[in-house]
Parts: sequence; structure tokens; C-alpha cells
Amino acid sequence: MTAGIPQTRTLIVEAEGVQESQLPELEVLPADGIRQYPDQPELAREITQRGLQARRTERYAVIAQAEGRPMLPGLVLPWFDVTEGIWQAATLPPRELDPEARYFAGGQASVRGFDLNSVGPVVSDTDIPEGGGALFVLNQEIRIPIWDPIRIAVFADIGQVWESWREADFNFSIGAGIGVRWSTPIGPLWADVAWPVANIGVSSKKPKFYLGIGRPF
Repeated sequence: MTAGIPQTRTLIVEAEGVQESQLPELEVLPADGIRQYPDQPELAREITQRGLQARRTERYAVIAQAEGRPMLPGLVLPWFDVTEGIWQAATLPPRELDPEARYFAGGQASVRGFDLNSVGPVVSDTDIPEGGGALFVLNQEIRIPIWDPIRIAVFADIGQVWESWREADFNFSIGAGIGVRWSTPIGPLWADVAWPVANIGVSSKKPKFYLGIGRPF
């Protein structure tokens, strides 16, 4: 992390059989050398063949106060144990951040339609992805019901990697595509096909195909 430059930390809690308003708030622990500024939580629900699924998304702007190896704050998730009839707590301890770590984008988990890690800087005079110290990715998807457990998805992914936030611009790479979402008793099945449509860089222009179980993101 670069001192004084905000980074976004995203925390997602999912549960089955409860309303989204019943999901507990995450308790983010304090950490030396780090300031945290929370956004308003996002609550969502979805009806699947397995029943009601709820999601709570919390985002924090995390700012390091000095260069070095800052500690990412830990967190506590309270939950009620219906078997024992008592409250429990799941804890994630603080984690030291590696200042040499590099971000990459491109591929199934970030900007679909692009070759893996192909978005962003490359090593000079090569097509080898170099990664960077700043990352932005935005995934937007519209799901259209066509039959009770099956939906068609139309999506666009936007992203870019820069050496640092000081070099960030609006020259984003954009991928778009369509897919199928099928809710099953073992979880959602999905299949996508996507193409790179803007700022393609070193990626191939061929369509990319993806298949998986669970949520794409």
C-alpha cells in the first residue's frame, strides 16, 4: 500500500434461510498505522431452488499512514449457533500486507473476455504482464428469467491496472458477453462467453468461454 492513497477492502457475508436484514454487522478491529472509512452496507437477497439466500457487502476505504508493511485489520463475525443456543464469533486475525505484491487483471475472476492477467502494464519490449500497485475492476450483470431455475445473463466488465494510483487514468479495458445461470440443489451452475471490446492490449481477440459452480464473483 502507498501511504496516503486509499485502497478499497470489500467484505461479503452470505447465508441461506435468512433475510438480508438478519445478517450481522462485521466488527472490523483497529490496527496501528491504518485508517478505515466504511461505506454504507449493501443488502441483497435471491430466491433459488435451495431457498432464500441473503448477502451483505461492506466496503472500507483503507489508508496506510506510512510506507512499509502495514497490518490489514482483522475482523469479527458474530453468529448464533442454533444447535447450542448461544452466540459464537468467527475471527479473522490481522494480516501483514506485502508492499511488493502486484495486482493483475484479466480473465474469469476480473475482466472476462481478456486473456489471464493481460490487462495493464507489460514488461518492456515483451507481451509478459507486469502487474501494478493499483487495481480497479467493476463487474455489471443483468439477469433475465426465462424459466424458473434458468436465467440469461448479459454482462460487462471494466478494469485496469496501473503502477500506482498517481498514474491512474480512464483508459479502461472493457469486456462484454452473455451467459446462463442455472439454480440447482447443489448450487448455481453458470456458463459464460465473453469478448474484449476496448483497450485490448496484449490479449487475443478470440472469444473466451467460462464454466463453473457457485457465483462467478
